[in-house]
Amino acid sequence: MVNRWAAPITASRAGAAHLRAGRPCQDAVLCGELRDAEGHPVMLMAVADGHGGRRYRRSEVGSRLACETALAVVGDALAATPPADGEGGWSRWLAHDLPEAVQRRWLEAVQAHWQSEPGEGDFEPMLYGSTLGLVVMTPRWWGHTGLGDWDLVRVEADGRARLLQEENEPTALGEATCSLCQPQAASLFARRAALHPLAPEPRAFALVLCTDGIRKSCATDSDFLTLAAWLAGSGGEAAADLPEALDRISREGSGDDVTVAIARSGAPGERPSPLPMPPAVTPSPAQTAQAPSRPRRRRPAIGRAVA
Repeated sequence: MVNRWAAPITASRAGAAHLRAGRPCQDAVLCGELRDAEGHPVMLMAVADGHGGRRYRRSEVGSRLACETALAVVGDALAATPPADGEGGWSRWLAHDLPEAVQRRWLEAVQAHWQSEPGEGDFEPMLYGSTLGLVVMTPRWWGHTGLGDWDLVRVEADGRARLLQEENEPTALGEATCSLCQPQAASLFARRAALHPLAPEPRAFALVLCTDGIRKSCATDSDFLTLAAWLAGSGGEAAADLPEALDRISREGSGDDVTVAIARSGAPGERPSPLPMPPAVTPSPAQTAQAPSRPRRRRPAIGRAVA
């Protein structure tokens, strides 16, 4: 079966504000090419955002382990017997089975890290708190799942961009976001999970998966979609182009860590149309007054009931 997905390109950069303060990048990104039980190619991309701050002082490790755990769990599932009811079974897997396995193995991984490098006080998963956004791409379908304040945009071949996923969890208000360190984390994935069948001859499109630092650097959702379309087109010309672009986005925008993974589907050689680089990321005072930027969401919503 033909692989309709090009290998994703990725970049992750420490935010301008983090660099000035001497803090590490707390984002992580990981992509991989796997095989299902029948030998068909499957692409995966994952992004994660550690919460930072003293309560979550190992979150840069937690975000890395989140991506590594997701890749391992997906690989194990693909190697096993696929669900008997096809796409319906994979939909339930994205919403329930995968999240349970990811959280369990992430907790095991962060505890193992603590035991190998113990710190002051007792071990708490909160020390490693992180979000996780995950996209799985097969020749027949693609799907997404995760928790926290990541965003997913679909960009068509003509450059039109549509926001497919954002955090809309009732427990994640204001500064709060959902996190793998929450006891009920696995139950929070279902709101962000969906499976999308591919048509026999689909038109070319791109998927842009990013941590919240990119969207927070934009004054409006429209600006964010324009930036995502640029990243999928001209901005994604080569992986080497992305770090400089992300540095500019953070420097002129939120100052937060910025991470992106971009995948493309369609006939070989097809890709979204190149677009001119947005002239600036930083909104003008007038733009800011008319359309405030997206609220910062970093701390997990611990202790709140889950709807």
